[in-house]
Amino acid sequence: MTWTREQFLETAVLFRDRWRIAADGLRIKPRRFCDLVRLLDADFKSPEQYSNAAATDDPHYLITHRMHVNFVAHPATATLASPYEPLLQIIENGGCYTVEHCYIDVRDNECNPIGGFDVSAKTMG
Repeated sequence: MTWTREQFLETAVLFRDRWRIAADGLRIKPRRFCDLVRLLDADFKSPEQYSNAAATDDPHYLITHRMHVNFVAHPATATLASPYEPLLQIIENGGCYTVEHCYIDVRDNECNPIGGFDVSAKTMG
């Protein structure tokens, strides 16, 4: 079943909300889209059982998956909802996202723009 525009938008908003909650919970102010765990612990390596869980050759998916795996495996973030999971769902349903400076632009499975989100130092509150 093909996702509707509304499903892509809801999932993109979920990403935005989780990103802001994670940044606030971790008390960090990212200046761009990145691996939040690397900001906390540059030397962290996720456990081997997580490292090759994705069976695809899509580099965009693999990078997003690696950030998700780090997020769910790191002790400081393991109890938070992963902001990367919604991005993986978008990709898995034929959509995509692009990063330019501190903005993420999400597109549906027909490359139509869904919305853009600022992921820089803006946090909730």
